[in-house]
Amino acid sequence: MKNHIEKEGFINRKENGLPDKKTKMEIIVSGKNGDEVFRCKWTPAEISVNPNKKHEGYLGSAEIMTGKYEGIQFHAWEQNDSEFIYYKI
Repeated sequence: MKNHIEKEGFINRKENGLPDKKTKMEIIVSGKNGDEVFRCKWTPAEISVNPNKKHEGYLGSAEIMTGKYEGIQFHAWEQNDSEFIYYKI
């Protein structure tokens, strides 16, 4: 999967973790048309989820801020690399 290819200037969330507070970031998402970079608002699970409803392994969500995909969210899970691995702040 393309998400596993190192991207220059981007941080690997599997090696370095994700921010523990809300922040703006760029993420790389690999799709059938190649890699796309999206400007997003990151919200970690600790802030966004009711503690009584937290799902095992959920790390947080990156919501696209601009363009035709504005509002779509990509979710980060400990056990799944499919949505995004690489980001930069």
